[in-house]
Amino acid sequence: MGLFKNANAKKKSNSKGQVDRPLIIALGALIAFGLAMVFSATMYESSLEGSLLTPFVRQAVYVAIGIVFMIFLSFFDYRRLNQYRVAGGLFFLSLVLLGLVLFLGPEYNGARRWFDLGFVTFQPSEIAKFTALVWTGTFLTHNPKMKTDLGPFLILGILPMVVLCVLTMIEPSLSSAILIAIAFMGPLVIGGCKKTHLAGVTIAGLVGAIVMLIRTPWRLERLLVFTGQSNTTEYQIIQSTMAIGAGGFWGKGLGNGTQKLLYLPEGHNDFIFANIAEELGFLGFVLVIALYGYIAYRCFKIALATKNEFGFIYTTGFVILIVAQVLMNIMVSCNSMPATGVALPFISFGGSSFIILSIMVSPILNLSREVNLEPKQQNVKGQPRRIQKRRVA
Repeated sequence: MGLFKNANAKKKSNSKGQVDRPLIIALGALIAFGLAMVFSATMYESSLEGSLLTPFVRQAVYVAIGIVFMIFLSFFDYRRLNQYRVAGGLFFLSLVLLGLVLFLGPEYNGARRWFDLGFVTFQPSEIAKFTALVWTGTFLTHNPKMKTDLGPFLILGILPMVVLCVLTMIEPSLSSAILIAIAFMGPLVIGGCKKTHLAGVTIAGLVGAIVMLIRTPWRLERLLVFTGQSNTTEYQIIQSTMAIGAGGFWGKGLGNGTQKLLYLPEGHNDFIFANIAEELGFLGFVLVIALYGYIAYRCFKIALATKNEFGFIYTTGFVILIVAQVLMNIMVSCNSMPATGVALPFISFGGSSFIILSIMVSPILNLSREVNLEPKQQNVKGQPRRIQKRRVA
């Protein structure tokens, strides 16, 4: 990557430039849309509990906290993340939290995935995703041999991924482990690691996933249900597809959905997309995809405009992770893949997910302050306008 020869050179702080406004506007629209859908999805259940606004207010508090973090950290020079001590510290923190949650986390449906802090439940796997992006970006820029030599590739890139993924699968949470693996593998691919090494790890991962499916009865049962080879049915998937089908093109109207009347479990979280499709129809689906697509486009544009390798790897890795999470959530809701719990980024109800996502996007906002995304103005002959003016003078 000759483009990034000076990637690690020290530069002045880039906290005084203009943040990318189109990206901020798109994020703001997505967040506002998410709040509206959380309110709609929880209004009936909240009314039964005697407080119409409780879940909405909680989510609004999470959003406020996340936005404060996002704005504050957007002034924090993203290059400071590109240090061994930062990457190591995040990895140690993720390791400890993923280990502790197996013993101290409350058990829910046979799983221990969260810490119950009273006002919010905290999921350590969310921090592990952030850790993966920082870790791979840091070690790829400081250790170029990772891209060509098998030893450094396995020790610095794959071993940390395996450790965090295994701890996450013990919870158990296969979907979170898959997303953590994507957060590692995406930057390794973008960073230019040897294709044969990447292919070998991918094949090994697929073999491991098949073994887990065979040895875990309830995971195998989900796969059999999805492929129609089982006599049982997945209640949530049935209700989700009914909601999506009932929405049609225009939808039933915001607040007029029926699946949220205690028919669809997790309708404000993992299956919030079904509520969107039922109430806003195909147009709501297009709106959601368009917002995510535009955010991905702006982030890629920022990544391509930078000459900092860490910034490029981190930003593209973030986009790959978010796109993968969005696709997994929508595919589960549409019964296009076996059921698994994946939140819809910036939309689904949840404190730790939203706050960590806000923290993860802040380095990209900071990076946007130093890049120029505006095309140079040119005259009819293709010469820069400033040259034209100089010649006239």
